[in-house]
Amino acid sequence: MWQLVHVSNSLQGGAKQQFPRHVPQQQHSHGVHAVQRPSSRKQAPLRATTSDDAANSSSDLLFPIQDYFHLGSGDTIPMPQKRPDVGPLAEFDREEAICVQLKALQANDQPRYDHGIEVMYRFANFDPFQRSRYFGKNFDLGQFERFRRIMHIPAYKPLLNHDSWQVLSTLKLSEHLWKTRLHVVGEYGRDEAVYEITMVQRLGGRYDGFWFTESLIADDNDWKTAHITY
Repeated sequence: MWQLVHVSNSLQGGAKQQFPRHVPQQQHSHGVHAVQRPSSRKQAPLRATTSDDAANSSSDLLFPIQDYFHLGSGDTIPMPQKRPDVGPLAEFDREEAICVQLKALQANDQPRYDHGIEVMYRFANFDPFQRSRYFGKNFDLGQFERFRRIMHIPAYKPLLNHDSWQVLSTLKLSEHLWKTRLHVVGEYGRDEAVYEITMVQRLGGRYDGFWFTESLIADDNDWKTAHITY
């Protein structure tokens, strides 16, 4: 549909000129004509912005995902990348879930200090807002630091950077609950210890079918009589 549009031209002493313009119209079901004005701006596909093109960021980018920080000096620095976490996975069966934790403890300080204990904490099946008997005693383990400190006491220290482990026995309590006794030889063969680890398979929810550690109890008389307040 062609319409005449009056445009004021200040360069010609305010004389008005008539320019034809095509105005597309769209018929809606309720009978009202809505005008959709054509846009000459081209929309670029969504893409992430990197530090290489930070200074030349284009207005054509729609909702760019920035992976850099702007400094007051005008420079940019890359944002730190999220570290891959080792934790429960749907494809791990009960034995694999135990092995992943023990292998992480064998290299406890790789790639960073106490990383192996972090892996244990991710597998721990307790509510951080309630007290837990993960270590056999009633502790508040909602803070990782408390969990980490217990792993460094003499009863559990043989697990850190240990040389080897051996399964002594396995007991099936139910289809989704198992107990395993482990013999662990500590770093450089200096210490030996026995632990009872209970694995539970969650049912329903986000982690349906995943295996978690219900408890890790040291078979140590000193630990059983030790008094720790948490």
